[in-house]
Amino acid sequence: MSSNQTQGNPYFVYTYATQMVEVEVDIKTGEVDLKRIVGTFDIGKAINPMLLEGQIEGGIGMGIGYALMEKVVLDEGIIQNLGLKDYLIPTALDMPQITSALIEKPNVHGPYGAKGIGEMPNIPTPAAINNAIANAVGAWIYQVPIDSESVWKAMHPAKPRGR
Repeated sequence: MSSNQTQGNPYFVYTYATQMVEVEVDIKTGEVDLKRIVGTFDIGKAINPMLLEGQIEGGIGMGIGYALMEKVVLDEGIIQNLGLKDYLIPTALDMPQITSALIEKPNVHGPYGAKGIGEMPNIPTPAAINNAIANAVGAWIYQVPIDSESVWKAMHPAKPRGR
């Protein structure tokens, strides 16, 4: 099919987001304490700023859970933590200070100039948290969730057994 026979553009609106995270890491235990998350979001026109703020905070909360808490425990292929007593998710007490900046440049293709927010707050959060931890401890962690044990092990790599 030639290009003049195609219809529409499924990607008429691109959205962008970035985040920075401030953490404190206990060097004795590897425990991570989120202090602050700052995010910038290119959303076109903010039609409902209060709803937008809630979407941003909720999405960042989801990203925090993915980055630091939500771990599926398997035993011979059977999930062992099916309930919320065993499967940890963030609560209001786990949320750091969140500051968001909106870049509002109305989009000619969106309704009333909006681009939408969708999953933008969630997507960069785990990477931003991991970057902050790596910056704090000088070592990278290569899996999620990033628990205190994995942080401690990254700070104290096992020495090869001598010959």
